[in-house]
Amino acid sequence: MKLQETCHKCGTLMTSMPGERRGGFLYAFNCPKCGSVNIHVIAGPRYFHFELLIYANGHLNEHETRSAVVEAHTALDVFVRRWAQDALQSMNTPPLVAAHILKGARTDRLIRMVKSLYPDKGFAAPPGAIFDLRNDVIHKGKVPTGEEAERAITQVREWITDMMNKTEPVFTITPDVT
Repeated sequence: MKLQETCHKCGTLMTSMPGERRGGFLYAFNCPKCGSVNIHVIAGPRYFHFELLIYANGHLNEHETRSAVVEAHTALDVFVRRWAQDALQSMNTPPLVAAHILKGARTDRLIRMVKSLYPDKGFAAPPGAIFDLRNDVIHKGKVPTGEEAERAITQVREWITDMMNKTEPVFTITPDVT
């Protein structure tokens, strides 16, 4: 991907730099002249799971660690359902059958389903600690530390980004808005 960005600090025009992908729509550039980091937002497909992770970070910044963990897990769930839906569609599963599968399945089962549909693509389950922490927050009233909440958000973001990168050559994940 070729991007063009002007350094916010020194004004140097940076062209043909791939940048470092951060999330689904953020790229970071290091200015070759002054070294400052510049963030570039790519307009285009919008994925609700990444917006939920932004909300999770907002909760974390407000020291609302329980909300941050729940929001991060919600982002995971939203992504997995879209991922599974698009995987089923890529296999030409009839829409009513796909809807029935999606309605009745839990997140962990949908992950296992996509992995079994494409066993050689390197799809992996997210770290189990994400599920354990979410369950402790919801069912036991645990108040996670800031570090635990931040780690959960990071693990969810990294897992989603990894699965999206591995998915793209196999099938397309439908954006929520284009």
